[in-house]
Amino acid sequence: MNKDLLATNLIHAGYLDYIAARFLLNNDFIIQGATLASSAVEKYLKAVLVLTTGSSKKIHLDRFAELKDAFKDSSHNDLLNHLDDIFLEILGKIYRFRYYDNIRKPDSTGFFVNQFLGELDYTVCAVELLIKNGNGYSTEYSRAAKDREPNLMENNYRLNNWVKEEFMVRKSQAYAIYVNPNRVGAYVARLKEQLHVPYLGKIMTIVINDANDK
Repeated sequence: MNKDLLATNLIHAGYLDYIAARFLLNNDFIIQGATLASSAVEKYLKAVLVLTTGSSKKIHLDRFAELKDAFKDSSHNDLLNHLDDIFLEILGKIYRFRYYDNIRKPDSTGFFVNQFLGELDYTVCAVELLIKNGNGYSTEYSRAAKDREPNLMENNYRLNNWVKEEFMVRKSQAYAIYVNPNRVGAYVARLKEQLHVPYLGKIMTIVINDANDK
């Protein structure tokens, strides 16, 4: 597969995961939405690598240092420096949580939904702008944004021209995802009340500490 076709396929698949992730997160399907968000961002980043280096490294978001190293040969080698590393770390954990046979000890990650959505939208928009400016592609994202497609526009601070700092401190639901190799499946904890939380340029994380971990 040539470079342009591979990149186009990655962008297409990334958008489909992204728009599904937004729908799921906006409707409280947290594990499913976060999993697709992780997949979407990974595909978008790999598309940038293909377009700028000619190849896509077989690296996932749980190996962020290796992914960052792969960008050193890219003309957009500073892209990851402009993304929220805490958000990317959460996505890396979500990737690991997909594979129960690789979980060796209890672990958790969590977030406030508005902040997670905000960084997801920022990340995808940033990559889409790079792709458009560098190659002139007309993507599903750009067409959906032009048509103001509801699943793309809902709670999207970027495309609604809301102030990011104001959006990120809105009252929001909080969730944490907990996995334990000695238990069945992942456990999702939800705070009873929505909360306002501060935002200082990085999203807030939520961690579950289980005194019964073994």
